[in-house]
Amino acid sequence: MKIVNVRVAEDYMLLIDFENGSQVNFSMRRMIETIPYRRLSDPDIWGSVKFVDKAVYWDPPDEKPEIVPMRLTVDEILFSLR
Repeated sequence: MKIVNVRVAEDYMLLIDFENGSQVNFSMRRMIETIPYRRLSDPDIWGSVKFVDKAVYWDPPDEKPEIVPMRLTVDEILFSLR
């Protein structure tokens, strides 16, 4: 399933639209409290979400490589919704 749009909402919610017309409201509230995703608590970084085909991601603000990439695939998102 291919992503066609991603929007951020209040309380660390991602609104993800797919090519087949379905939409997923994905809460990242718990993930923000973990070390790999903690920097997304910065509103500027959180609001800079991007997407490509089957993943959402955030570029590092300093353009340096990350040890843990800020990226979630469609499979990871759908699996966590189970």
